[in-house]
Amino acid sequence: LSIIDGSANLAEEYLKQADIALYVAKGRGRNTIHLYNADDRESEEMRHNINWAQKIRHAIDDDRILLYFQPIVDVKENKASYYEALVRYRDINGDIIGPVNFIPALENTGDMKFLDRHVIQLAINTLKDHDNLSRIAVNLSAQTFQDESLVPTIVACLEAAQVDAQRLSFELTESASLFNLNITRRVIAELHQLGCKFSVDDFGSGFSSFSYLKQLPADYIKLDGSFVKNLHLDDIDRALVRSIVQVIQALGKKAVAEYVENQEILDLLTSMGIDFVQGYHIGYPEPIEKIFS
Repeated sequence: LSIIDGSANLAEEYLKQADIALYVAKGRGRNTIHLYNADDRESEEMRHNINWAQKIRHAIDDDRILLYFQPIVDVKENKASYYEALVRYRDINGDIIGPVNFIPALENTGDMKFLDRHVIQLAINTLKDHDNLSRIAVNLSAQTFQDESLVPTIVACLEAAQVDAQRLSFELTESASLFNLNITRRVIAELHQLGCKFSVDDFGSGFSSFSYLKQLPADYIKLDGSFVKNLHLDDIDRALVRSIVQVIQALGKKAVAEYVENQEILDLLTSMGIDFVQGYHIGYPEPIEKIFS
């Protein structure tokens, strides 16, 4: 609810206030009415989120959504096996802004699927334009993963670009993977049928997930970075990572470590038999032009 009290100069401002109040009401559990109040913290947060959602939609239309690529290295072969696509936003001034600034806002407004679909399209177009790029991994949000149009969208993009599905991989966080296990298993099976690979990201943040790991037909399991970044300093982290890697490999899956920030961490992971590594010590995210310049 927004009261037209003469305080705004444009009708659109009242509509925006009502829209913000709508999202706040939804956030409070729906089936309720929220009166817009400029001093209300929830309203201000929602205004911020909606503004970001609008910026991202405009950026998609204006081709100002960019992908940077970070290498994921095969430890045994000592070379980049594939690259993770990391989204960036270029504002109207040309500044490049990272996802931590806008992803939470899109998740709160329910607009992540619009960005995810565009990122999928950009990734596939990149594969089309670079034959020497073996494979790209794309992160998906829980909202997109539960969208029934996800797989048909991927199929349409692959067919339009004439790109082999085996060159495409998708990642979903552990918490999102376990939110609805039946949907997760079905979608992974559909992706595998296309020829795509699948990774569970941030694995280990919840140890109850070990009981579900056997049921997830994922190809790769990426360890939660909180266990890796202090591996060279913490005995407990070393014990946990060693155990997690052994369980992952015992189930016939590949173990991937993120947040590899120095040689000491890399050496420890190598001694534990890790399959793949990723992090600033391995390579920074860069535009595709820099990678293949």
